[in-house]
Amino acid sequence: LKPSWLKRKQAPILRPPLRGMARILRDFGEWQYVVQDEVSKQKVFLHVETGQTSVDPPEDVLEVITAENQRSRQPVYEPTQYRFSRMPDPGAPPLVESHEPLDCFRESLMLLRGLLTPEECNFIIAQAEAFGFQDCGYSKDVRRTDRIAVMGEGLARKLFERAKPFLAPMEVESTGEGRRPVGARRDVALGTWVPTGLNPCFRVCRYAPGGFFRPHHDGGFDCSHRHLSLKTFMMYLNDVVDGGPTTFYKETQGHYVEPDRSKALHDVQPERGACVVFNQCICHDGGVVKTGLKYLLRTEVMYELAP
Repeated sequence: LKPSWLKRKQAPILRPPLRGMARILRDFGEWQYVVQDEVSKQKVFLHVETGQTSVDPPEDVLEVITAENQRSRQPVYEPTQYRFSRMPDPGAPPLVESHEPLDCFRESLMLLRGLLTPEECNFIIAQAEAFGFQDCGYSKDVRRTDRIAVMGEGLARKLFERAKPFLAPMEVESTGEGRRPVGARRDVALGTWVPTGLNPCFRVCRYAPGGFFRPHHDGGFDCSHRHLSLKTFMMYLNDVVDGGPTTFYKETQGHYVEPDRSKALHDVQPERGACVVFNQCICHDGGVVKTGLKYLLRTEVMYELAP
């Protein structure tokens, strides 16, 4: 669904000139996206020359955002005006510390430790907080978290290069139960699917104490019937020591209901810099966070069907 500001046709409502210094979140040339007030955290578009402000994106800004989205793979997963700035160079690229396929899921689920450095995790959290999280929009009985979508083509390329040695092609050989990868989508063509990159539309999620996400399958992202996502790529941006695990279940576990621990197969406790990669149709949940905050960065691994 398009955000409300993309549906509106009227010109932006201009406010009186903004006085004083404002923290810049993104520069659009004649317009800047700024934090107008550090107390309320209200964000507006500021015209550099006139000082006029607008809550909705002006036409010039919409043209920039539209052009950027058209340059990325279509359709855009979720239209967003936010973009990650370039992360500080860590020097030598971090090496994945360990690669742990989880036996009960064979090649369908693995944990990569050390995919992100602590500095990179903090940088991503700081940018997401500056943009401003929004309620996820789900029923509070199903999911309690805040989130924000942020484009990051450069970040997608960087993370894919780090994870690429562990991402094998996926063979979808048969509709029979024993020959299909565990948790593989059932709406894709038979054949060999080759990983080509990450979806550059990232979602940053923040869970406060009491936050959770009931058992579910993840949705996919399709550019075409031969170019689509098959795996979730979910990174933990901080350590969570009290609650908040990602738990994977038998497929007899109901969706969007209270989880049955007798059907749990594996728990992954959030560890800063680690990434869990799994086929999208494996039932999983986000356990209740007991204390502190839990930050996630997630996207999808994109595949193309080999000729």
